[in-house]
Amino acid sequence: MDLLLRRSGSDIPNVIIEAFNTNATGIPGYVTMEYLAESQDHITNGGIIFLVVFSGLIYLLRAYGRSFVIKSYGLDDWLAGFSLVC
Repeated sequence: MDLLLRRSGSDIPNVIIEAFNTNATGIPGYVTMEYLAESQDHITNGGIIFLVVFSGLIYLLRAYGRSFVIKSYGLDDWLAGFSLVC
């Protein structure tokens, strides 16, 4: 295992090295240890930002429609805004 750590030049967690060596999890041959150790945070953060912006836009359209078109803003609209903020 130490040889793999030295050869890769990065700190790969022991759990990834064990999974890679035993291949008990069915890791395909083309997947490298470096790829498994990479952080996927940027993809997750992008998805979260997209969903927050999209849901905010939908809420603003709902609030506009209820306030100016129907001219009735009820408890369900306040709860929808509260749930969006929380």
